[in-house]
Amino acid sequence: MTDIDDKIQRILTDAVIAAGAQFATIDRVALANQAKVLDAFRRNNVSERHLKGSTGYGYGDIGRDTLCAVYADVFHAEAAIVSPLITGGTHALAIGLFGLLRPGDTLLSVTGKPYDTLDSIINGEEAGGMREYGIAYRQVDLIGDAFDFDAIRRALAERPKVVFITRSRGYSDRNALSVQAIGNSAQGNSLTGRIYWGRNTVYYLDAATGSWMPFQTASGEDVFVYGGSINKNSTSVDFTNVIAKASDYP
Repeated sequence: MTDIDDKIQRILTDAVIAAGAQFATIDRVALANQAKVLDAFRRNNVSERHLKGSTGYGYGDIGRDTLCAVYADVFHAEAAIVSPLITGGTHALAIGLFGLLRPGDTLLSVTGKPYDTLDSIINGEEAGGMREYGIAYRQVDLIGDAFDFDAIRRALAERPKVVFITRSRGYSDRNALSVQAIGNSAQGNSLTGRIYWGRNTVYYLDAATGSWMPFQTASGEDVFVYGGSINKNSTSVDFTNVIAKASDYP
């Protein structure tokens, strides 16, 4: 027996029943992702030897190398960087952007203005931002929660080196973009399904939030560089971040 009022108990029971279908969906997604990770562990022969210490020099560190291989496997990428030395999602994204862009290149955001901390790296002054290195920035705002395909096509005429997409809402009030909206779809209504980027354009996805949520992730054949913070998505890898590179540019 408890001191909780019967009415409160009935409300709680009804709420659990009403949310039952959503909880079941979450359980299915969790099970699918757990199977995906376990399969990657088996394919990469993860064992006790990968948990041993190393010299600290980074040479022949099979634990670190295998961790990166597991992440690349899970996210269907050619290679991955996973490290506690990458201090956050913005740091991970900045590493990728500075690695891809050179003075005179253009970065095009097709999901509007980046969130505050990333915007300071792109457009900040006297902070080692990309503008100081002669990297141009353009953006195309969303129409509601959808891509503005016509405006994107016009912006692509300037031949940007990197097309940047932020999947999560960040600090804005829009909905997060779905994997289907970004990736290829049979209906041809997705971003990659309707836009041809050109052979010298790199498609870079900021998927910091929700990387584990859908049964499929927008990586592999749909995205060329994929980056962000993983500690928002999986408590087993707190404070680690990832950059994954797909096999080929378009």
